[in-house]
Amino acid sequence: MMLLVYHSACTRQLQQGLESAVTGGTMLSAPEVLWRAIVNGDVASVEAIIRQGGLVSGRTQDPSGHSVLWDAVAFQRPEVAILLLRLFPPDMLHGVALGELHQRNGNSLLHLVSSFQQFDSQSEGLFAMLFERMPEALRMHRNLKGQSFLHVAAGRRNFWVLRYAAARGLASLFSVADSVGYTPRKLLEQHLAQLHIQPPQLRAAFGDTRLPTWCTFGSLKPGRPGESRPFSDVCVEVEWKGTVTKLDAHRVILATGSPLWHQQLRERGTQGLSEPQALQVECPSVEVVTYALGYLYTGDLEGCSFQKDAERFIVVGTIIIITTTPATTITITMILINITIIIIITAVINNIINIKIINIIIVLLIAIIIIIIITFMNGIMIINTIVNIISIIVVINSVVISIIISITFGIVISIVIIIIIIITIIIIIIIILVIASVLFLRLLLLLPASLLELLQLCRSCKLPAVLMAFALESLLLEIRPSMIPSLLLEAKQYQLPAQARQFLALQFLIIDEAWQAAAEAEVSSASPEKGQGEVSKRSEVLTEALGELERPVSNFLG
Repeated sequence: MMLLVYHSACTRQLQQGLESAVTGGTMLSAPEVLWRAIVNGDVASVEAIIRQGGLVSGRTQDPSGHSVLWDAVAFQRPEVAILLLRLFPPDMLHGVALGELHQRNGNSLLHLVSSFQQFDSQSEGLFAMLFERMPEALRMHRNLKGQSFLHVAAGRRNFWVLRYAAARGLASLFSVADSVGYTPRKLLEQHLAQLHIQPPQLRAAFGDTRLPTWCTFGSLKPGRPGESRPFSDVCVEVEWKGTVTKLDAHRVILATGSPLWHQQLRERGTQGLSEPQALQVECPSVEVVTYALGYLYTGDLEGCSFQKDAERFIVVGTIIIITTTPATTITITMILINITIIIIITAVINNIINIKIINIIIVLLIAIIIIIIITFMNGIMIINTIVNIISIIVVINSVVISIIISITFGIVISIVIIIIIIITIIIIIIIILVIASVLFLRLLLLLPASLLELLQLCRSCKLPAVLMAFALESLLLEIRPSMIPSLLLEAKQYQLPAQARQFLALQFLIIDEAWQAAAEAEVSSASPEKGQGEVSKRSEVLTEALGELERPVSNFLG
């Protein structure tokens, strides 16, 4: 009986509150009942107030000037906010205002949702509803500190919001700094530094796999293509794009090293052994297959000729980069033009200039050789100094030659010659840049291919796990930043372990070169989740990277 009396009293109080809450404008005259229901997350009471006419507009404000939707979001009541969005859609006359901002700090509704302490499925649904219905300008809005909602999400380590935004093309917003200079990427980097994510030490678990010194199998390992080996009974045929290269090997070694090869050799064993059996392997590099086969004979991972190709790549790449800088390119071009003009003038006015052309060419060749040697030994600083000195000499020489041309041929012809020289300079610069770019791109394709091919070979042929670990560990240590985005997208295809994927994801977030490399490519996306036909590769890779890092962060936070 007492319970019924209490319930009746509460109902009368709610009805009285509803009657006093109804108002002609968007301000509530007595908001206590509604406000209390919103703050407490009482969805049933809020819905009852709306149905009884106590709330007729989604723009209704409390005495502080905040709308009912703002109050629901500010007090982290996503279920109430979703109810208000459903009953007062923003496209209706009395719908909620999604562009509401905090008067003092400039935060938007997305800023508030991104700061939720408990981000459950209701919170995810609320954020998605707000994001999808907001115009782009509101999604990109920055508060008075210059922070977007991504700054808040990164600070709260809210990976769901970060991945959601990345998947919808807001990857560029991750690099926008606030008024202090922090970007969402920088904030993530600071948080992720606590995890101490390092390249996985995969080989250490296997110990020393080398065969004993008394074992002489190493003397039987495959040599150069076409070279016969003693007692060989298998011919490994390395196929790639119609080209077949043959390597002599031994059944017992291959069957022991690979269960796949063991099965293939057993199936073909019934066909007789009068001729060496053929074992087909698809791989672009014969060198990679030879190395993998050599490991099966010795158990020794040392001596990989392509493991340290990065050092050669850096040296040669440095030379190419130096020669493609504008100052160096112009200097080289002017040297070539000077030589040409000197030859012409010498031929025409031999009585004015008496120069032995062959001596000049020899001196220039010696200078080029010295420059290359110094580049290998001392790097960029000395080479830049030499280029500057040569530039000064070339400029002085050009002035002298111009005076000689003017005196010899006259003003009009001199102007024509100068125009021809300028056009020649432009053409030569373009040719040098094109050739250097082609060489550089070929070098880009050279280094990681072998390690990736070794990894693919290990996967496809089921070679020993320690060889696979060696390939992966070497790849992660030697990989260039520009390769990180593609490898991260293909990580699951290569079946990389979680620790390796997390390392790649971290490198992508913190290394600018990797970030920029992803920005320069486009990938097609047919995912209905994204709702877009084309998204930047950076968004694709960023979504993958955040997904890989979400679990270790959650485990770290407990």
